[in-house]
Amino acid sequence: MTCNLSAIQMVSTADPKVNLDAIKKLLAELSPIKNQLVLLPENVLSFADKARYLLLAEKLGEGYYQSQLTDLALRFNPEVHHLN
Repeated sequence: MTCNLSAIQMVSTADPKVNLDAIKKLLAELSPIKNQLVLLPENVLSFADKARYLLLAEKLGEGYYQSQLTDLALRFNPEVHHLN
């Protein structure tokens, strides 16, 4: 299977809600391509100091932010399968 890659470049803030809104907007602007894999920056949800990261930490496979990213993946690419 061939996979088409798209990368989203953005400047993340310390506020995850602001960043999620930006991700939603940028995903909506992408042209849909079959078998598309969208890559996001490593600090996409929050660009902050260590203390802030620790406050936002979630147990792997659980949590609000993980579910938000899963919902976005499913909304913009219904071929994605949820692993849980």
